[in-house]
Amino acid sequence: MFKIILAETWGFCFGVERALRVVEKTSEKSEGPVKILNKIVHNASIVKKLEERSITSIKDLSEIEHGTLVISAHGVAPQVKDEATKKGLNIVDTTCPLVTRIHKATQQFLDKGYTVILYGDKSHNEVKGVVGLAPDRIIVANGPEEIDNLPVIDDPLALVSQSTQSLEGFDLMEQKLKEKYPNLEVENTICEPTVKRQEAIAKLAPEVDMLIVVGSTISSNSQRLLELALKYCPKSYLIDGVEQIKIEWLKGIEKVGVTAGASTPAYLVKDVIESLYQIYEKHYLPKTVTI
Repeated sequence: MFKIILAETWGFCFGVERALRVVEKTSEKSEGPVKILNKIVHNASIVKKLEERSITSIKDLSEIEHGTLVISAHGVAPQVKDEATKKGLNIVDTTCPLVTRIHKATQQFLDKGYTVILYGDKSHNEVKGVVGLAPDRIIVANGPEEIDNLPVIDDPLALVSQSTQSLEGFDLMEQKLKEKYPNLEVENTICEPTVKRQEAIAKLAPEVDMLIVVGSTISSNSQRLLELALKYCPKSYLIDGVEQIKIEWLKGIEKVGVTAGASTPAYLVKDVIESLYQIYEKHYLPKTVTI
């Protein structure tokens, strides 16, 4: 019998909900243009809905001269806020409190004279914001395989993480770094919503024949969910929405697991579940013959 099982923890985290709520209120009361520096969250559907209300994203402060600047949930470097203030912009900061926690932890290490290794993706906006605290004293490493290439570091050394990284990856980073730098200080700054979603996948994926992660390919936490799912369930896929589901995926499948990244709205998950049932019913449900 065909069955779909939803992960115990999935979808929006409080940081995303908070950011969207703030943007809604800001757009209602702001008289001038409202621009979001970078994407408010990494989900194309949400970005499109905001654009339909003329709330658009920009990549650089040169693209706004007046009005309201919304800082995305991923945060920015301090100098970006300083520049926006100098331009006379009204700044609305939706940085997730758990990202702010990483900034604070990193700054505390820096204030004590540490060099900081940041486990994360150097192209991600969240990581860029943290690095902006002290670009010459923060080293970004995307995984344990990059540790061998790190230089000799005489300063005391600390390890922190991008909020949406892999728990397993962080543990490996810590283990390998301590082999090279025995006095390493460690603060695990992976956020609790990320932890819960990864734990839910580790529980669900071994129990199903196929697993769908609903989320954007540019979403770090969605990518981590897919990577974890693939370790337990080889037929795991990351999709933005129903249009990316392939009929042949369901051939021979009885149990499908579904989860969603922290920036994925519930309506997309609902649409995916309904579509999976419809595809199975149309293409794979045994037909009853009446005489």
